[in-house]
Amino acid sequence: MTTTKVKGSTMTTEPHKAQPEPVVPQPAAPQPPQPQPIIPPAYVSQPAAASNGLAIAALVVGIIAFLFGWIGALDLLAAITAVILGGIALAKKQNKGLAITGLVLGAVALITALIMTIIWLVALTSAANDTAKEVSNMQSTQQAVANAEHDFTKGTVADFYDISVVATNVEHGITDTYVKPAAGNELVRVTVSIKNISDSKISVSPYDFEVSADGVSTMRELVSNDSQLDAVSLESGASVSGTMVFEVKVGASLKLNYSTYDSTFTKQDYSLAL
Repeated sequence: MTTTKVKGSTMTTEPHKAQPEPVVPQPAAPQPPQPQPIIPPAYVSQPAAASNGLAIAALVVGIIAFLFGWIGALDLLAAITAVILGGIALAKKQNKGLAITGLVLGAVALITALIMTIIWLVALTSAANDTAKEVSNMQSTQQAVANAEHDFTKGTVADFYDISVVATNVEHGITDTYVKPAAGNELVRVTVSIKNISDSKISVSPYDFEVSADGVSTMRELVSNDSQLDAVSLESGASVSGTMVFEVKVGASLKLNYSTYDSTFTKQDYSLAL
């Protein structure tokens, strides 16, 4: 402290003190950047897409039913299924286009199947009636054939199922250049007239005929005779005549035999006394 005397007063002066220097803050050392935490994005649940399974099923079944509607009764189940599936799909608000298309196809197929079912039933009924009629006619024919005469007396017109036969002449003891009968036998020439009495064209052959001598049958002989009966086809109502030669026992009782098959493939045997 310093005391200064000034005229008329005394001034006391404090000694000068050094002022502290102001503190200048030093900049902080840079810190390394801190990693930022990764925040996952918030998950927002999406509403599940509406199922169109019934609508698709209605469409598929409807297409199948539509394509096979001509089958008739067999397609009814598919058509009804398509209609039901389409209706349920619409009620559940599934794909409207698919559901309606399946429903419409099923409805069209249902109508078609019903019509075809009726047509099939009519056709089958008609076929069944025709078959029954044919069976009845066949049975009647078979019964008539069974009841018809099969053994005819000498000199009569013999109806042998589909042909009528008349023996116009019988010659005993004929001779031939090539065929020589055995001892105790003779050659017999039978002249016949044959007419087709059926409603259709038939074939007639001399090999359809035999001659029985006292019950023993023999086939015709091939002799040098221009009038021999040949195999021919006869229209309904047509006739043919010719001869057939047989080797038989001398003095035997003779019958001309003929065999054929009726409409039921039953063998029918006929005979005409000579």
